[in-house]
Amino acid sequence: MRNSIKAALAATTGAALLLGGAGSLAYWQDVETETGDTVTTGVLDVTAPDCEDGWVDETADLVDFSNYLVVPGEVFTQQCTFTFAATGDNLSADIGLVAPSALTGTLAGELTYTATYTWDGGAPVALDDAAVATITNVNNGDTLVIDMEIELPFGVAVDNGSNNGAEFGAGTLQAVVEDVVVTVTQTDPNP
Repeated sequence: MRNSIKAALAATTGAALLLGGAGSLAYWQDVETETGDTVTTGVLDVTAPDCEDGWVDETADLVDFSNYLVVPGEVFTQQCTFTFAATGDNLSADIGLVAPSALTGTLAGELTYTATYTWDGGAPVALDDAAVATITNVNNGDTLVIDMEIELPFGVAVDNGSNNGAEFGAGTLQAVVEDVVVTVTQTDPNP
């Protein structure tokens, strides 16, 4: 038994040496956390146009062209307002217009069509394909107003051939006012 006691003692001593050779089980640790942030975008938008009630005649009566027959001497106007949302600390954007290229249809040559735009209360400018303005977040809420006028001239001095055409008597002359397109396009803040 002595050998077995010696063997047990040697095994215990060997295990203790192994544990002791591995060092202690204690260690240091430190953890720090950087709190995350929320990233929020700005807005670049142009509203759908507010054209009040639509086209009006010279007496300010509303005109529904879908069931209204035009005669020489009438003048029709419409005003549309576009409002811009522009928020963002480093925002820059260009506003551009694509104006109607022309009235189209059999009555187009007889009508006079004019349009102007006014940028944020400034002076009226002829409406054509143009860069209107460059905006930043300072322009949030600014407006672009487009005034349009259509006239079918009256009088002996007017070369209004539609009065003499057979199609005029049949009431088939028509003209289409094409769309006015307003775009707003962000420019690179870090060119």
